[in-house]
Amino acid sequence: MTKPDTDIPDPLISVIMATNREDSPGFLTEAVESILHQSHRNLEFLIITDGELDFEKNEYLDGAKSKDKRIRILSSVSSIGPSGARNVGISQAKGDYIAVMDADDISVTDRLKKQLIYIQKSKADLIGSAYYEIDEKGAVVGEKNMTLRHADVKKTAPLFSPVNGPTIFARSEVLKNIHYDERFHFGEDYRLCITLLRQEYKIENMDEKLLFFRRGPDFYIRRRGVEKALSDILNKLYALKLVPVYRYPLLFPFSIISSLMRMLPKSFLPIAYKIKYRLYNSPKEGYHTAIATEQQDEAEKPL
Repeated sequence: MTKPDTDIPDPLISVIMATNREDSPGFLTEAVESILHQSHRNLEFLIITDGELDFEKNEYLDGAKSKDKRIRILSSVSSIGPSGARNVGISQAKGDYIAVMDADDISVTDRLKKQLIYIQKSKADLIGSAYYEIDEKGAVVGEKNMTLRHADVKKTAPLFSPVNGPTIFARSEVLKNIHYDERFHFGEDYRLCITLLRQEYKIENMDEKLLFFRRGPDFYIRRRGVEKALSDILNKLYALKLVPVYRYPLLFPFSIISSLMRMLPKSFLPIAYKIKYRLYNSPKEGYHTAIATEQQDEAEKPL
């Protein structure tokens, strides 16, 4: 699905970020500053307010906009959710590429520059990256790695989201053609990527960590509940179409069980997530084993 690159020496990158009343003013400031100080300077920064903000955040954003003309504020009086807010930003984006940012994370200085180089060289349609996890004080408390190459991303989609949502970097025409599904207020990045994969778009991940992802004290609580579990199950079932039918007996139970983890009591969630992260981050376990097993199965098939 990839279109040939036009040799634009310094393409415009549109960064879209939604924010709402619940976001911390301090975290919001760090997120905004991390984009404004990117080494790739030719960017526009679209900040979508998802509902009315408090005075402190409005004052900060107005001040930032007056100092840096690359900022554009798109306001929504009523809350439209993360998917709706991002779609608003995408519809107004003028860039050749679109990057996603969350209002409590921090992008490394060379994030956009490195993602631009990678997407052009790989001819991918959408890419993500690994990231560091930080606590509310900014201390690194973990990391999250991802499957890298497109073929492997596709194979593991029924198990895990293909990309880390706040690291998404895509060709503008891709996201303008395939939007976030606004029915999903959780797992919207997962749904978007599955839709793209099912339509033969190329998705890859960089192994370099290009973002500091905020994992605060309420991290586990915000990912718990019936709605979250249902969204996760629907996404994983939607992704099964990406793999051969003979893999269903292995993938289906794993997908359901991992989704139901979101229904566990709060005290069990940290343990469950540690197990899940181990599957992500160990090069010899988890989805890497699933890939190797499938490759072996395919190699052993009779011609």
